[in-house]
Amino acid sequence: MTATRPKKTIYAQLSVLIFLALSATNSFLPAGRAYADQLNINCAPAGVNLPESAPPQLVAVLSIDCATMLANKDNSSRLSLAWDYGYPSLLWGHYPPEEVMKGLESIAAEGDHAFFRSDANIQRLVLESEASDELKAFVFASTAPADTPPIDMDVDLWAVALPIWNDRQASAILEKICGSGQCAAAPTICSRQVGLPDKRAVAKGAISITDLVAKCSMTFEWLRALRRAGVLDTSCTSALHLNQAINNGANPVTACSADQIASEGATVSTSADVIRSLRRTLLVNPRSRISQTQQAELHMYFPEISDFYAGMPE
Repeated sequence: MTATRPKKTIYAQLSVLIFLALSATNSFLPAGRAYADQLNINCAPAGVNLPESAPPQLVAVLSIDCATMLANKDNSSRLSLAWDYGYPSLLWGHYPPEEVMKGLESIAAEGDHAFFRSDANIQRLVLESEASDELKAFVFASTAPADTPPIDMDVDLWAVALPIWNDRQASAILEKICGSGQCAAAPTICSRQVGLPDKRAVAKGAISITDLVAKCSMTFEWLRALRRAGVLDTSCTSALHLNQAINNGANPVTACSADQIASEGATVSTSADVIRSLRRTLLVNPRSRISQTQQAELHMYFPEISDFYAGMPE
């Protein structure tokens, strides 16, 4: 079954909201030849093992340094590079901090752990900022699932946010911390939160994820709560996950799986999902060709990248 594309995704809404509400500051733009030389260095395809003719927009999928240069060259591309490519640190110094935090809090509320994982700078920036304790815990848990929380971080907030999907090490750390009595025993509240006792039971294998999902009727709110708790695969955006699980009746446990999405012929519903799908392909083999589905999706959102693959020799 083909998923219906939502008219607006959370990422599109965030971009429109910030773009309309704020006036972008002038970016520092290196002059003339110096900038061109730096762009050639930071966006060199060879640096990420891509073919020599790969456009900068494709290199940026694998390189935040290249994305930074593109954002400095054309400030209008900064929002897409932040929200679609997953480099929110590019917003620092260009938009008011409180508005950036609102955008990041909205993404955290959707349980989008994967959003923060491609940006090597975001954990430090958020932890050093005036962000809420909840956002700090979510970003730290998302970007460092194998690490124990900092001494000044609320352990309960960290434990609630820690993504344990398919991660034995994170599950073990959760049980080590909470098993020592450091976590509160907050219960599961349907359509609101996954309780730590239930999350620990999943981490220990005492109950299955399917059992946990079945504790409450499947609604948008319950699926978001499961995503926030990190007990489901959150490699896709919430827009795609919700569309698959709620509108198309897919199993919420597997609805975010790239293989599952491909097997059901679902249409990726956001530009951010297109980039994530492409990034997964490139991380396996940067020089591989892409599928016809990926080609069509890229043509819709990122024509420069689509044109490159269209002209790629067999």
